[in-house]
Amino acid sequence: MKLTLKELHRLRRTVSLLRIIRRHVKLKKAGTLYKGRCPFHTDSLPSFVVNEDQGLFHCFGCGVGGDIFGWTMRYEKLSFPEAVERLRAMP
Repeated sequence: MKLTLKELHRLRRTVSLLRIIRRHVKLKKAGTLYKGRCPFHTDSLPSFVVNEDQGLFHCFGCGVGGDIFGWTMRYEKLSFPEAVERLRAMP
């Protein structure tokens, strides 16, 4: 099903990036951010951060970053349409 840009923005706001990432990465609160080890490369230090207010994640070690769609595409190895459908199906 094709979604409008407005519907994609609404989906981005309603699905918690932090809740999704916490299923796969152990995160620790650090001020307004959450820090942990990056799941996309071998990491011995917590260089991976999640900013829930902005709905973004970033790794300072390997440079990977993005929003809820980018996380879902990269972590679950899905295309953008597949990632959107996966996120739409979430409770």
